[in-house]
Amino acid sequence: MNKIITIIAFAIALSLSAFSQDAPLQDYTGKYNFPEGSPVTSVELKMVDSVLMGESQMGPVTFKRMEGDMFSIVEHNGVAEFRRNADGKVVAVKVTVDTLVMEGTKEGAALRSIRFNPLSPLRIR
Repeated sequence: MNKIITIIAFAIALSLSAFSQDAPLQDYTGKYNFPEGSPVTSVELKMVDSVLMGESQMGPVTFKRMEGDMFSIVEHNGVAEFRRNADGKVVAVKVTVDTLVMEGTKEGAALRSIRFNPLSPLRIR
């Protein structure tokens, strides 16, 4: 019985890991709001010709998948790490550009139980 439970738990863990690795770019689209006082108050992510693009007060940016839910922000040499809730829905993003770190939430997303990749070098603070 313990062997079956272990196999099921392992299969679930693999499927969650695989889900974020193969997630369609459409999962990341939407508006993300950042706290008051941030250099960028919001960013709107859209698909443009099969490329994930962001638009904010700072202008357009291109998001290029590095692995899983981690993307490079091409124009600013930065990194965006998207976070998921327990249901696997993208609900937040952590943006790092040089020493600037901003965390934003996706409009209309249920934040409870945010899930992230524990092997990622970026962590929730």
